[in-house]
Amino acid sequence: MTVPVDILRAIGLEAGDTVKFEIKDGAIAMAAEKNPDHPLGQLIGAGFGVYDDFDLAKERESMWPR
Repeated sequence: MTVPVDILRAIGLEAGDTVKFEIKDGAIAMAAEKNPDHPLGQLIGAGFGVYDDFDLAKERESMWPR
């Protein structure tokens, strides 16, 4: 289905997004389909805390000493 770009932008969609349609008060409503079961969605926050004590300057110095 082709949707005009100005409508996509107005409702926060991008080309390729999945949408759902509903009938509300006699009008057709279109909204982004939320997919919480997407495999990549399960990775959100997976690395939390991993680099809390990471010191980039120290790591660079150990790899490339002056």
